[in-house]
Amino acid sequence: MDKQTEMKSISLPVEGMTCATCAGRIEKVLSKQDGVSEAVVNLAMEQADVTYDSESIDVAGISEAIRKAGFKVPDQSVEIAIEGMTCASCVGRVEKALGALDGVVSALVNLGSERATVTFRPGSMGAADLVAAIIKTGYGAKIVTGEQDDGKEEQELARRSRADLTVFAVASILTVPLVAQMIAEVLGFDWTISPLVQLALATPVQFWAGARFYRAAWGALRAFSGNMDL
Repeated sequence: MDKQTEMKSISLPVEGMTCATCAGRIEKVLSKQDGVSEAVVNLAMEQADVTYDSESIDVAGISEAIRKAGFKVPDQSVEIAIEGMTCASCVGRVEKALGALDGVVSALVNLGSERATVTFRPGSMGAADLVAAIIKTGYGAKIVTGEQDDGKEEQELARRSRADLTVFAVASILTVPLVAQMIAEVLGFDWTISPLVQLALATPVQFWAGARFYRAAWGALRAFSGNMDL
């Protein structure tokens, strides 16, 4: 068989990148994987576009390589309305059909609500593939949430922005007394906070607010690479 026919392309969301060095490290790690012919990472879009030989590596392998580099490839979830189920055997048949798809992490079917909640690896398939698998078993199916929700990505971005703002605000408040005592010393005032209080203020700033930098640095060390977090 012509190997060219085995080449596939996927776009995977990637979380945790903070600079161009991060994007470069992911590209370097992916390029070293057997079967990957090209890997382009877009920092602004937080996305990795990969061309690969499906006989040498699959989507799960590509996602795992990104995770080992210290970054996150979030799974996606979709809710599907199912028509025609009448008993527990129907539920089992639908769950089995969904679970057999490459890239499906979990599939839970509720007979009472006639809904299926499916979590899958992005890039390996789309909601249309899940619907097709259900229809193939003899039931009707349509998307309720997931890829039809045009505002989902914007909502997630807003949530992450709020979380970042909260971390920044708390860290700033805890840091103010520490900075104030240093300024006071420069101005000639003899004002020093108790060492225990300083420790209590600095610890959450260092290990809670700054945890992302430690995680990114550890990922870089594991990949034998460097970045701005080291």
